[in-house]
Amino acid sequence: MAKLSDRILGERLSGFVTKPNILDNSNFQIHQRGTNDGGSGAGGTFIDRWDTRSVTGSGGTTTISVPTLNSGGIGYDVLAVNVAGHTSYWTIQQFFKVERLKSGSDYTFTFKTNLIDNPLKLKAKMRGRDVSAGDWADLGEVDIEVDSYGTYSVTFLNVTSSLPLNADADYIAMQLTGFQSDGGSDFVLPDGTYRFEWFKLEEGNTSTGYEPTPYAVDELECMKWYQEVAGRWTGYPQFNSSTNFSRAADVNFPVLMYSTPAVTVNASSAWSPTLNVYKSMVRASGTPLSGSNGTWVDSYTASCEL
Repeated sequence: MAKLSDRILGERLSGFVTKPNILDNSNFQIHQRGTNDGGSGAGGTFIDRWDTRSVTGSGGTTTISVPTLNSGGIGYDVLAVNVAGHTSYWTIQQFFKVERLKSGSDYTFTFKTNLIDNPLKLKAKMRGRDVSAGDWADLGEVDIEVDSYGTYSVTFLNVTSSLPLNADADYIAMQLTGFQSDGGSDFVLPDGTYRFEWFKLEEGNTSTGYEPTPYAVDELECMKWYQEVAGRWTGYPQFNSSTNFSRAADVNFPVLMYSTPAVTVNASSAWSPTLNVYKSMVRASGTPLSGSNGTWVDSYTASCEL
């Protein structure tokens, strides 16, 4: 079972050597699903690598905002949860591959609160998904009472799964949640605005402080999971005659994806291509309905989200 560690009273300054962060996009910098100046959502993935969930009932809206610059001229995105008439739980979570964890090790989860309208009762949860069995394993769960601005840390001890989480398709979910089914009405967020930042999951039983990941590093990692590109990717005729027109457009992904993604393309008019998808590219091919001199893919989305 997980154990609530002592609350951290301060954060280490940037520049200290810290343990690697297992979570991607932990400061909500990458918004491939939204826009560069923020996004919002009431359920599903709306910023890269983070899902927010809602259930039947009146739920809050989750937004991304940029706070006022601090004294050093540095501002980081925050996750804002705006709640009114809330009757269902809210969850922010990230899925990642099993190999990022070592069975039997301790793991520490840390997050910072930026603005809290009311005290909160939350849970930090680690769960494992055995895809072949279609079942979940609870790896750790901690109740947290958040009552003010500050940094909170919890430790999951001896993280071991009751399921054989060893297949390539299996994964782990890290959640910060007001899970109603687990905690009753106490875990429904009260009306108000709540802001979170600086999410970190690291190996060991001690929080070593938060070190922001450079934007370019976060972006490359996120693109391994999800890519959304627009801008007329060109393709050329394979065969052209008076009676038959066969076209092919190869789109090479800028970053090799973690697995073969699910891909959709928006092709030029009068063309419904067949897609052959790989980790590195997508090939759109087929016969257009008119005798144009060439064809192209206007845009594409590729996702291997867990």
